[in-house]
Amino acid sequence: MARPKKENPKTEKVRVACSRDEKQEIELKAKAYNMSVSQYLRQLGLGYPIKSKVDQMTLVQLANLQADLGRLGGLFKMWLVKNEDHKLTASIGDRQYFTIDQLVDDIEEQQEEIQRIGKKLLDTLG
Repeated sequence: MARPKKENPKTEKVRVACSRDEKQEIELKAKAYNMSVSQYLRQLGLGYPIKSKVDQMTLVQLANLQADLGRLGGLFKMWLVKNEDHKLTASIGDRQYFTIDQLVDDIEEQQEEIQRIGKKLLDTLG
């Protein structure tokens, strides 16, 4: 069974004269956005914003970290409410916590990771 034809097939080609250095720079920028050169230049030429797939993956990482922090916060709250002597052990996924200090350390590490990924995302946008 044949694939359905696209409404707006891309059949026309545009040749662009540029130096070897310019071509390399264009290719590097397209690669940085995880796009083909054709896709990258078409987006720029038509005035569309460049939406990087890398940026989208970074946002997914941030969302996952935020969810992890939410789970850690819930565990921390449960630990404080249900265990006055702080001897309760708990686990999330493959991580096991024997003290509140371990849990707090993990929360702080997650916060640092979110900051690192956020900075990386801002660097790609700027």
